[in-house]
Amino acid sequence: MWTWCLHSTTLLLGCAPLICSYRLSYDADELQPTVDFKFMTEDTSYTGRSKTILRSVSQWVWNDRSEGKVKEEIVEGHTCQNFGRREETYYASSFCYWAPEIPDEPRSDPMLVWLGGAEPSGARLHSAYGVSQGKCIKATVCHNNAQSKDGEVTMSSWDHPEEVPLPAGCVGENEILRTCEATLAKNNPELKAKVDSCRDVEHRHTRAADALEACLAALRDLPNEIHDRMPEKIADQRSNMYSQCDGFSTRSHPWCSRGGEEGDDDEYERCQECYRAHTSLDFKERRTREAESEFREAEEQLQSLQSHLRRLEEQLRSNQAKEPSLTQAKQSMDQEWLPQKEECHAAFQDFEGKEQHFIPECARGRYDESCEKSCLESQRAGRGGCGVVEGNEHGTAHVRGGIKVPCAPPQPSWILGSPKYANPESAEEQCQRILQVQQPQFAQSIVKAGWLEKQGSMYRWSRHFAVFESSDAVRSAALRLFKDDPSTDDKVATSAQAIFLWDAKNVEAKDGKAYRFKNGVKCFKLHHFYTTYPFCIKEAADPSAEQAEWMNLISSSMNFSDWK
Repeated sequence: MWTWCLHSTTLLLGCAPLICSYRLSYDADELQPTVDFKFMTEDTSYTGRSKTILRSVSQWVWNDRSEGKVKEEIVEGHTCQNFGRREETYYASSFCYWAPEIPDEPRSDPMLVWLGGAEPSGARLHSAYGVSQGKCIKATVCHNNAQSKDGEVTMSSWDHPEEVPLPAGCVGENEILRTCEATLAKNNPELKAKVDSCRDVEHRHTRAADALEACLAALRDLPNEIHDRMPEKIADQRSNMYSQCDGFSTRSHPWCSRGGEEGDDDEYERCQECYRAHTSLDFKERRTREAESEFREAEEQLQSLQSHLRRLEEQLRSNQAKEPSLTQAKQSMDQEWLPQKEECHAAFQDFEGKEQHFIPECARGRYDESCEKSCLESQRAGRGGCGVVEGNEHGTAHVRGGIKVPCAPPQPSWILGSPKYANPESAEEQCQRILQVQQPQFAQSIVKAGWLEKQGSMYRWSRHFAVFESSDAVRSAALRLFKDDPSTDDKVATSAQAIFLWDAKNVEAKDGKAYRFKNGVKCFKLHHFYTTYPFCIKEAADPSAEQAEWMNLISSSMNFSDWK
């Protein structure tokens, strides 16, 4: 990496005292993709550009790309092409982690984090997931790489982790546990037979004791339920039932029609009284019908309570009949179990101690054939897309924050770290093991950055800090323009729309004199399908070399310059 800086000769005019251009080291083939995206898609075709009249007019008026719904800066088969908001075109995935078939102590640490810029304290980039079992998983998101005007970070995440397919033949924890338990039993036949026999007797004793206790509890509770609580409930329900019809009758009443002349006050008043009486009668008849309906419901509830009482009485008789035989069965099991109880507990303890040491040792011996190992080594095997990130890496210069891929396994390893057994693997040891076979794979980088003059509308020139973001196998390189160097202020705003380069037409060298610049200024003109971008390098140690470098980077990124 090298940096050159030139002191400004115009300090008195208020210009920046130091003009710098930055170039991150790269080889001749650096613009060729190094991260294999076959895990994502085989369709790396260019989406093409929609050519609607409205869009053409917008591009002509505003001289910009006028982005539509299609995400033209990524290929057709990109995961984010049909997921996430328009600006969320950057893919990111966590390391691949194995979720054991036998879960234990789930963790909730974020698998992908954005640090810096608008999120100085860090922000989780994916949803909180539930516990998975027997799967190789990774967190997957589509994000905007903080490329909004003000640097806000947005993302879209699935509600569940993505499952990474594994090759056939790996062994899960349940099978490992079964074979290890079988081996332990084979190595200790007499002890295992004693344990099995004791557990059988203990189980039968517990079952007999529970049955007798349930019977005795019923004999204690049912008489009170039958003789006190249920009669009280029935009496309350009967009282409530009859109160529903208190004061109401189903007798029919004659209709009082309105009669008399309007001038006859006495006749009219009698008619009004008749009308009011009729209205009152209507209300009472409706209330009578409602009361009768409520009475029927209450009557049904009363019958239900009476049926329940009869069932309780039957249960009482049944338990009274069973109690002698259950007591005898419990006494018989006491005679069988109690004399050997201490000996059996000693056998249990002896066998469990052997399990504590043998099962972990046996399980570790089968780690090489385990699904956990196959999952964690997916990246090394070139499958799964583990830890693949498009966008900024945290700590990169000239960006507004970036992604960090921490080691954050969602669960301990059952084979190497279950707390149930002796000498479990710590979380730190688990991560040391994971990081031996997985590392973050950042598909892009900031290849070059520096100050450029750009000609805009009305032929006016403005100063921008340009950042060249490299391409990868599934997305275009981009030239992004800021008001200042994000390295000095990672919350700096953008100064113009990003320029996606893979469908630009060409770039040509220009002398500064063509734009009325003097003193050896070098320029270049980028021809895009919707406009042209004149750029100039006003101050540089070697303007010609700087011009050539910018042009080489841009021209090398024009994958679809001849698209029709």
